[in-house]
Amino acid sequence: MLLRNEGGNKHNWLMIKIVGTESNRDGIGAGVEVITRSHSQMQQVQAGSSYLSGPDLRFIFGLGTETEAEVVKVT
Repeated sequence: MLLRNEGGNKHNWLMIKIVGTESNRDGIGAGVEVITRSHSQMQQVQAGSSYLSGPDLRFIFGLGTETEAEVVKVT
């Protein structure tokens, strides 16, 4: 069965993937904050939360009608 969203929405989004250069290549423990003119969001890279599987290490931030992020902070 294929479910397809014909209506959808035209809102914008930003995808971020943290990549380390030596150890901790997946950036486990890193936090990302995205700030737009209308709101801010924060997410943290986590691992080990599931049995025999892992979380998606990418972040997807919904921007709504905003076309860009004013600030992106990685800690």
